Amino acid sequence: MQATWQGARACIERATALEPDRQEIHVLHGILAFLTGQFDVAEKHYRELLSLAPEDPVARDRLALALIEQAGTDKHKRALELAQVNARLYPGSAGTLSTLGRIYHRLGRLDDAERTLRTALASGRAGPDTYYFLARVLADRGQQDEALELTRQALRLPVTDFLYRTHAQSWLEEVQRQRGAPVKEGRP
Repeated sequence: MQATWQGARACIERATALEPDRQEIHVLHGILAFLTGQFDVAEKHYRELLSLAPEDPVARDRLALALIEQAGTDKHKRALELAQVNARLYPGSAGTLSTLGRIYHRLGRLDDAERTLRTALASGRAGPDTYYFLARVLADRGQQDEALELTRQALRLPVTDFLYRTHAQSWLEEVQRQRGAPVKEGRP
Protein backbone atom coordinates (compact mmCIF):
# COMPACT_ATOMS: atom_id res chain seq x y z
CA MET A 1 0.00 0.00 0.00
CA GLN A 2 2.90 2.33 0.77
CA ALA A 3 4.06 2.17 -2.87
CA THR A 4 0.56 3.13 -4.01
CA TRP A 5 0.53 6.18 -1.74
CA GLN A 6 4.02 7.17 -2.93
CA GLY A 7 2.91 6.89 -6.55
CA ALA A 8 -0.18 8.96 -5.87
CA ARG A 9 1.87 11.55 -4.01
CA ALA A 10 4.29 11.81 -6.97
CA CYS A 11 1.41 12.38 -9.41
CA ILE A 12 -0.13 15.04 -7.18
CA GLU A 13 3.23 16.79 -6.80
CA ARG A 14 3.62 16.89 -10.61
CA ALA A 15 0.13 18.37 -10.93
CA THR A 16 0.95 20.90 -8.20
CA ALA A 17 4.05 22.01 -10.10
CA LEU A 18 1.93 22.61 -13.21
CA GLU A 19 -1.01 24.41 -11.62
CA PRO A 20 -0.41 25.09 -7.89
CA ASP A 21 -3.43 27.37 -7.42
CA ARG A 22 -6.11 24.97 -8.65
CA GLN A 23 -8.70 23.97 -6.10
CA GLU A 24 -8.49 20.37 -7.28
CA ILE A 25 -4.86 20.23 -6.17
CA HIS A 26 -5.91 20.94 -2.57
CA VAL A 27 -8.66 18.34 -2.84
CA LEU A 28 -6.16 15.69 -3.96
CA HIS A 29 -3.58 16.63 -1.32
CA GLY A 30 -6.29 16.58 1.33
CA ILE A 31 -7.65 13.18 0.30
CA LEU A 32 -4.19 11.61 0.19
CA ALA A 33 -3.26 13.07 3.57
CA PHE A 34 -6.55 11.84 5.04
CA LEU A 35 -6.13 8.34 3.61
CA THR A 36 -2.62 8.10 5.03
CA GLY A 37 -3.69 9.31 8.48
CA GLN A 38 -2.03 12.71 8.22
CA PHE A 39 -5.08 14.59 9.47
CA ASP A 40 -3.13 17.76 10.26
CA VAL A 41 -1.92 17.93 6.65
CA ALA A 42 -5.44 17.22 5.39
CA GLU A 43 -6.69 20.03 7.64
CA LYS A 44 -4.19 22.45 6.07
CA HIS A 45 -5.30 21.63 2.54
CA TYR A 46 -9.01 21.72 3.35
CA ARG A 47 -8.58 25.08 5.11
CA GLU A 48 -6.89 26.40 1.97
CA LEU A 49 -9.62 24.94 -0.22
CA LEU A 50 -12.32 26.51 1.96
CA SER A 51 -10.58 29.89 1.70
CA LEU A 52 -10.68 29.54 -2.11
CA ALA A 53 -14.27 28.28 -2.16
CA PRO A 54 -15.96 29.36 1.09
CA GLU A 55 -19.38 28.03 0.07
CA ASP A 56 -18.15 24.52 -0.86
CA PRO A 57 -20.03 22.06 1.38
CA VAL A 58 -17.70 19.16 0.58
CA ALA A 59 -14.64 21.20 1.60
CA ARG A 60 -16.41 22.14 4.83
CA ASP A 61 -17.32 18.49 5.51
CA ARG A 62 -13.80 17.26 4.79
CA LEU A 63 -12.27 19.93 7.02
CA ALA A 64 -14.67 18.95 9.80
CA LEU A 65 -13.67 15.29 9.45
CA ALA A 66 -9.95 16.13 9.46
CA LEU A 67 -10.44 18.17 12.63
CA ILE A 68 -12.49 15.56 14.50
CA GLU A 69 -9.87 12.88 13.85
CA GLN A 70 -7.24 14.95 15.68
CA ALA A 71 -6.82 15.53 19.39
CA GLY A 72 -7.93 18.77 20.96
CA THR A 73 -11.11 20.27 22.29
CA ASP A 74 -10.78 23.36 20.08
CA LYS A 75 -10.47 21.23 16.94
CA HIS A 76 -13.48 19.15 17.98
CA LYS A 77 -15.53 22.26 18.72
CA ARG A 78 -14.67 23.70 15.29
CA ALA A 79 -15.50 20.39 13.59
CA LEU A 80 -18.94 20.40 15.19
CA GLU A 81 -19.53 24.03 14.18
CA LEU A 82 -18.61 23.33 10.56
CA ALA A 83 -20.79 20.22 10.39
CA GLN A 84 -23.75 21.99 11.98
CA VAL A 85 -23.46 24.87 9.51
CA ASN A 86 -23.54 22.40 6.63
CA ALA A 87 -26.50 20.54 8.15
CA ARG A 88 -28.45 23.81 8.37
CA LEU A 89 -27.52 24.85 4.83
CA TYR A 90 -27.99 21.40 3.26
CA PRO A 91 -30.48 19.53 5.48
CA GLY A 92 -31.23 16.85 2.88
CA SER A 93 -27.62 16.02 2.02
CA ALA A 94 -26.66 12.48 2.99
CA GLY A 95 -22.97 13.43 2.96
CA THR A 96 -23.50 16.38 5.26
CA LEU A 97 -25.60 14.29 7.65
CA SER A 98 -22.98 11.56 7.56
CA THR A 99 -20.25 14.01 8.56
CA LEU A 100 -22.37 15.39 11.39
CA GLY A 101 -23.13 11.85 12.56
CA ARG A 102 -19.42 10.96 12.62
CA ILE A 103 -18.67 14.06 14.65
CA TYR A 104 -21.46 13.34 17.12
CA HIS A 105 -20.09 9.81 17.51
CA ARG A 106 -16.54 11.00 18.14
CA LEU A 107 -17.91 13.42 20.73
CA GLY A 108 -19.74 10.59 22.50
CA ARG A 109 -23.21 11.78 21.53
CA LEU A 110 -24.48 8.35 20.51
CA ASP A 111 -28.19 9.20 20.35
CA ASP A 112 -27.56 12.20 18.09
CA ALA A 113 -25.10 10.18 16.00
CA GLU A 114 -27.44 7.25 15.45
CA ARG A 115 -30.44 9.46 14.63
CA THR A 116 -28.43 11.57 12.17
CA LEU A 117 -26.77 8.60 10.46
CA ARG A 118 -30.06 6.70 10.13
CA THR A 119 -31.57 9.79 8.49
CA ALA A 120 -28.65 9.88 6.06
CA LEU A 121 -29.14 6.19 5.23
CA ALA A 122 -32.89 6.64 4.79
CA SER A 123 -32.24 9.26 2.11
CA GLY A 124 -31.15 6.51 -0.26
CA ARG A 125 -28.07 8.51 -1.25
CA ALA A 126 -25.71 7.58 1.57
CA GLY A 127 -22.20 6.45 0.75
CA PRO A 128 -20.14 3.73 2.37
CA ASP A 129 -18.70 6.05 5.01
CA THR A 130 -22.22 6.47 6.41
CA TYR A 131 -22.65 2.71 6.75
CA TYR A 132 -19.32 2.45 8.54
CA PHE A 133 -20.03 5.40 10.84
CA LEU A 134 -23.38 3.89 11.87
CA ALA A 135 -21.69 0.52 12.35
CA ARG A 136 -19.27 2.05 14.85
CA VAL A 137 -22.12 3.72 16.74
CA LEU A 138 -24.00 0.42 16.92
CA ALA A 139 -20.87 -1.42 18.04
CA ASP A 140 -20.48 1.08 20.87
CA ARG A 141 -24.06 0.26 21.83
CA GLY A 142 -23.34 -3.48 21.94
CA GLN A 143 -25.08 -4.27 18.65
CA GLN A 144 -22.04 -6.03 17.22
CA ASP A 145 -23.76 -8.28 14.66
CA GLU A 146 -25.62 -5.41 13.00
CA ALA A 147 -22.44 -3.30 13.12
CA LEU A 148 -20.43 -6.01 11.36
CA GLU A 149 -23.08 -6.43 8.67
CA LEU A 150 -23.18 -2.69 7.99
CA THR A 151 -19.40 -2.64 7.69
CA ARG A 152 -19.49 -5.54 5.24
CA GLN A 153 -22.14 -3.70 3.21
CA ALA A 154 -19.96 -0.59 3.15
CA LEU A 155 -16.98 -2.57 1.88
CA ARG A 156 -19.08 -4.21 -0.85
CA LEU A 157 -20.42 -0.96 -2.28
CA PRO A 158 -18.92 -0.34 -5.74
CA VAL A 159 -17.63 3.18 -5.13
CA THR A 160 -14.25 4.81 -5.06
CA ASP A 161 -15.16 7.66 -2.69
CA PHE A 162 -14.78 5.92 0.68
CA LEU A 163 -12.47 7.93 2.93
CA TYR A 164 -12.73 5.47 5.79
CA ARG A 165 -12.23 2.27 3.73
CA THR A 166 -8.96 1.29 5.44
CA HIS A 167 -10.47 2.08 8.85
CA ALA A 168 -13.51 -0.07 8.07
CA GLN A 169 -11.43 -2.96 6.75
CA SER A 170 -9.07 -2.87 9.73
CA TRP A 171 -11.91 -2.66 12.24
CA LEU A 172 -13.78 -5.56 10.61
CA GLU A 173 -10.64 -7.72 10.63
CA GLU A 174 -9.93 -6.83 14.27
CA VAL A 175 -13.45 -7.76 15.40
CA GLN A 176 -13.37 -10.99 13.39
CA ARG A 177 -10.05 -11.94 15.00
CA GLN A 178 -11.46 -11.22 18.46
CA ARG A 179 -14.41 -13.46 17.68
CA GLY A 180 -12.16 -16.19 16.30
CA ALA A 181 -13.72 -15.89 12.85
CA PRO A 182 -11.59 -16.32 9.73
CA VAL A 183 -10.41 -13.07 8.21
CA LYS A 184 -10.79 -12.85 4.44
CA GLU A 185 -8.24 -11.05 2.34
CA GLY A 186 -9.47 -8.15 0.23
CA ARG A 187 -13.16 -7.38 0.15
CA PRO A 188 -15.37 -9.38 2.52
